[in-house]
Amino acid sequence: MKKLISLLCITSLCMLLFISCKIQTPKQHNQENQDNGKAKISVSLQIKCDTILDNMDKVDEGIKDVIPKDGTILTQEQFDVSEGSSAYDLLISASKSKSFAVTSTGSSKTAYITSIAGIKEFSVGASSGWKYTVNGEFVSSSCGSYQLKSDDEVAFLFTCDLGEDLK
Repeated sequence: MKKLISLLCITSLCMLLFISCKIQTPKQHNQENQDNGKAKISVSLQIKCDTILDNMDKVDEGIKDVIPKDGTILTQEQFDVSEGSSAYDLLISASKSKSFAVTSTGSSKTAYITSIAGIKEFSVGASSGWKYTVNGEFVSSSCGSYQLKSDDEVAFLFTCDLGEDLK
C-alpha cells in the first residue's frame, strides 16, 4: 500500500512538472526571446494583385492558377508586431501566420520582394512587380528599411505597368 501511495505521489509530481513546463521548438524560443522587452504596435496589412485581372492575356501560364479571382491575396487585417519592425518584417510575419510564400532578394534593410503567394515580378511583362504603400503613399525605399509606427496601414500591390496602373 505504501508503495502504491509513493508511486501515485511521484506520478502526480511528474504530471504537475510536465503540465507547468512550456514546451516549444528552438525557433519558437528564439522568436519569443527576440520579442522580449520590445513593445508591440498594431498595424494593418493588405495584399492585392487585382491589376493582373485586366492583363490576363499577358500573364505567364505558370501563375494563372494562383491568381485570386478577386485579386485579393490578403484583405486588410490587423497584426501586432514588435516596435522597430519593418514593412518586410510585417510581410514575413503575415506570410507565416496566413500560410503564403514570400521570396525576396537582399536582406534586412535592402530586402526586395520578388514574389508573394506565387505571383512573381515580371510574370505579367517586363514592367510588372510588387510595390508597397504605407498609409496610402508609395514608399521609394526598401520595405526592409521602412520602420513601422503604430496604426500604419501597409499594402503590397502588384503592378503591371511600373506603378502607373496603381494611381
